[in-house]
Amino acid sequence: MTTRHAVLLLGLAAVAPTAAGADRPAPFDGSPATEPALFAPGVVSTGDYELNAAFTRDLGTVFFCVASPVFPFPNTYSTIVSSSWTGRSWTEPEVAPFSGRYSDIDPYFSPDFQRIFFMSDRPREGSAPADFDLWYVERRGDGWSEAVHTGAGVNSEAMDGYPAVAADGSLYFFSTRPGGYGPADIYVAEPDGAGWSEPVNLGPAINSAAADTNVYVAPDESYMIFSSSRVDPASPFADMDLYVSFRRDGVWQPAESLGDSVNTPAWEFTPMVSPDGRYLFFARAALTEDTRYREARPVTYAELRARVRGPGNGLGDVYYVAPAALRPESRGTEDGTDCSRPG
Repeated sequence: MTTRHAVLLLGLAAVAPTAAGADRPAPFDGSPATEPALFAPGVVSTGDYELNAAFTRDLGTVFFCVASPVFPFPNTYSTIVSSSWTGRSWTEPEVAPFSGRYSDIDPYFSPDFQRIFFMSDRPREGSAPADFDLWYVERRGDGWSEAVHTGAGVNSEAMDGYPAVAADGSLYFFSTRPGGYGPADIYVAEPDGAGWSEPVNLGPAINSAAADTNVYVAPDESYMIFSSSRVDPASPFADMDLYVSFRRDGVWQPAESLGDSVNTPAWEFTPMVSPDGRYLFFARAALTEDTRYREARPVTYAELRARVRGPGNGLGDVYYVAPAALRPESRGTEDGTDCSRPG
């Protein structure tokens, strides 16, 4: 069999593409994104630990997270913040009105953009903060409602996180609850009245003996992208890479790595496709990568500060890449049929 590197096509957005132009931020201004590039350096991607990139429908505001550089998770403290595009630059981030008191992470817009789902260790019904559960806020005019717990039927006594919502209301997420294939598995809960049904494990096509987390699902559920440590299952959280699975005839196909066009010895995680379907955003943190460096000459103190306190210092940064640049490691058939398009 001849292995081809087929192009991954993700043109399955919830809204029509927005026209590019000089008044739009990169990459939405038409900037080339054939290789992963830092998003909004100095504002979103700085020397701090940032992750996530959830955009409003018009691409004018991005919600992301700023976390403390403490590992392993969940010891990390994280806060959801937002920044808006002024037509010339991204504004200084502000703490989201529903965040800032507890550890909140992984914002994810519903396909109608009326809710933001996220995970939080905030207390429920007056109880003390404990494990992470799934929550959401609803749009109220120009603001957001109080946070709503997604319910005991979805959440468990273990960690439940990275909620992703499909157009029909199906709620995808990862959980460390017992009974899975590995230390963290991906589940789905179908909409059921005002809530959701009992979550169902997505099975061995998606989950592995390693940690499988951080799932993005296309609004029509034709494909998903998620992070997994299966490259090194003996060390469950040592190296996270991005994987893709397509859904055909209602069945999720075996997941495949997005390949070395995106994945590195560092962590790649928190995938999110922009609302216009043109770009994949993800976080990269060099948690397992050798971050030592060598220079041709001794650096100045200013250069040292820039390296140690700037993007690429080993903490989390947000990157983007055009889906057309992604090359799964082994996709294709002997007859040359293009298997990259869902369906």
